Amino acid sequence: MGGVVLMSCFPRLDTSGGFIGFVQIAKDITKHKHIEEQNKKLSCAIEQSPVTVVITDTEANIEYVNSKFYQLTGYTEHEVIGQNPRILKTGNTSPEEYKEMWKNITSGGEWSGDFCNKKKSGQIYWENAKISSIKNSKGIITNFIAIKEDITERKKAEGTLKDRVHDLGERYKELGGLYALSEIINQVEVSLEDTLQGAAVLISPAWQYPDITCGRIVFEDKEFKTDNFKKTKWMQSADIIVAGNKAGVVEVCYLQEKPEIDEGPFLKEERDLVNGFAHQLSSFIERKLIGETLKTSEENFRAISTAANDSIIMINDDNYILFCNVASERLFGFEKEELIGKKIYETIIPDNFRADHIKGFKSFKNTEQGSFIGKTVELTAIHKDGTEFPIELSLSAVKIKKKWNAIGIIRDITERKKMLQKLKNSEKRNRVWLDSSPVCTKIVDLDFNLKYMSAAGIKALKIDDVTQLYEKPYPFDFFPESFRISMTKNLEKVKETGEIITGEDPVCDIEGNELWFQATLVPVNDSEGRIDYIVVVSIDITERKKAEEKEKLGIEKLKKTTDGVVKALALTVEQRDPYTAGHQQRVSELGCAIAEEMGLSENQVAGIRTAGILHDIGKIHIPGEILSRPSKLTKDEFNIVRTHAQAGYDILEGIEFPWPIADIVHQHHEHVDGSGYPLGLSNNDILIEARILCVADVVEAMSSHRPYRPALGIDKALEEVCKSKGICYDSDVVDACLKVIKEKGFVFE
Repeated sequence: MGGVVLMSCFPRLDTSGGFIGFVQIAKDITKHKHIEEQNKKLSCAIEQSPVTVVITDTEANIEYVNSKFYQLTGYTEHEVIGQNPRILKTGNTSPEEYKEMWKNITSGGEWSGDFCNKKKSGQIYWENAKISSIKNSKGIITNFIAIKEDITERKKAEGTLKDRVHDLGERYKELGGLYALSEIINQVEVSLEDTLQGAAVLISPAWQYPDITCGRIVFEDKEFKTDNFKKTKWMQSADIIVAGNKAGVVEVCYLQEKPEIDEGPFLKEERDLVNGFAHQLSSFIERKLIGETLKTSEENFRAISTAANDSIIMINDDNYILFCNVASERLFGFEKEELIGKKIYETIIPDNFRADHIKGFKSFKNTEQGSFIGKTVELTAIHKDGTEFPIELSLSAVKIKKKWNAIGIIRDITERKKMLQKLKNSEKRNRVWLDSSPVCTKIVDLDFNLKYMSAAGIKALKIDDVTQLYEKPYPFDFFPESFRISMTKNLEKVKETGEIITGEDPVCDIEGNELWFQATLVPVNDSEGRIDYIVVVSIDITERKKAEEKEKLGIEKLKKTTDGVVKALALTVEQRDPYTAGHQQRVSELGCAIAEEMGLSENQVAGIRTAGILHDIGKIHIPGEILSRPSKLTKDEFNIVRTHAQAGYDILEGIEFPWPIADIVHQHHEHVDGSGYPLGLSNNDILIEARILCVADVVEAMSSHRPYRPALGIDKALEEVCKSKGICYDSDVVDACLKVIKEKGFVFE
């Protein structure tokens, strides 16, 4: 058996120091070498170990760390040896844990646990440590050794797993909330309000912190909420959308802030959850409202179809009757059970029309179109007793479950047919009457095409063949352009407004001879109140127009004569009072200007013109020496002059003017405060024409020369009427007088 020997060789010397030989000693160190080899292997194992090894003295000062320690922590040997392991502390391990650990190892025991430590860079890492004491041969503790494994990744995995378990629990709660919500909204018998309140109650349990969660649902100004609802700054919400529009909102609030370690105020999943609540409620409300609308529509349809006087029948694409209302039973004599499920052509369509119906319906089934679809037509139907009768059918198509169905509204038009026949007979009689009438009657459609003209019109216009004008535009091309424009405008107005319009216009016959017609345009409505056509009733007024023209010429001649007489009367007065020559004419001119400024009618202005010329006609009874006296009149003489207003009235009262000339002359010295003469009238008891002449008379008199004084001028005259405005003189008249003189430049000729 081999071994290891330690050889020692040294020289042997005599007493004089001379070499005499060698001494050689051999020692068996096999066991020692073996131990040394084992220690070397152990040292290599510790240095190359994948775990950290730390050896401290009994005061916890580091004496040794292996390479893994430097690699893991980033510290160097110089920075570690002699230091306490607390250089790795993060503060996340409690003092109690350290005390427990120290107690165990100092008593010779072993401690194991997890540390949250910190590298030199500040990065946090986790270690699982096993710490025990090292004793010498006498059993005395000389050192402590810690063997630590980096478990950072495991801790992360455990955290992730924990988070996933927590998240899974939260998602389960959220799904539970959404499921509970779906259970509530699928309960058909529950009202919308109760459903929304139930949904509000489900909010808190579905969120991460139910104890501090509250919720509210607002819909159409109504709110449904949890008992603890309070709006806070920690809130999330989602809109309830119905038919594309915002109809309400779901609100979730935390009553206090969440712990700082959590994200938020809300998790992303909670934001998705509130959106999910809102989406489900949106869909539910929309379905609910649609359902209620459909239910109401169905009820309305049944009520309408039951109350309808017309028959309503629905048939499917195989010609079978699916629905009929009560009116159908009355109309055709069948009970509902006798019609439902039967082919329509076997029940209410006469034999001679069945082939056409089957052919047309086959086309409808194949092409979804038909000659009657969307139209109203007149057909023949058959009663249960075999009697055929006329009907009006309005047919439409509707798609139900991807198949086309036809709905027909059927009306018995027997009475209408009888009435139409009566109308035709009546029309014949009316044509005979119209053709024998001296009145020209024309009928035009709404495109203004001629449909009929009576014999009187044909004769008056000298038309040989009136049929050539039928369906041609009216008015005719041979009429004057001015008449065509006027008549077309009136036809359009009647068509648009339904008014009856009457007018007189010159026309001409087909040979160009002038005629005058008085035409009345009358709209004629159909049974539904819509204008169907227009009747133009024309009366030949040519002879009347000729007579009116002659009369007009006579009136103009008479007017000229009357004007001459008026001027002659005025001249008679002025010849007796030469100092006031032209006074009446000038008063008339100013009075007309004031009247026009005040907006009086042309007829009133004409009356003022005549009354102004004649307003002093009564002075014909005043002695000439009084009228022309160059000095101031006595009181008695002035009273004589004042009688001219009454005298003028007496002269003119018996003359028939188109205006109240006698009354105007009678009142032209009356004052609005009642201080005038001869009647003492006031305000609106005085004719407006007299109030105007009163002001014009004063202004003209003061601005003109008189026998007893020179002219005072227009400014003095205006000053006088302004001073007595509203007292003697009408305020509106004075204002108008000032405007025509000062602003519009009126001057006496």
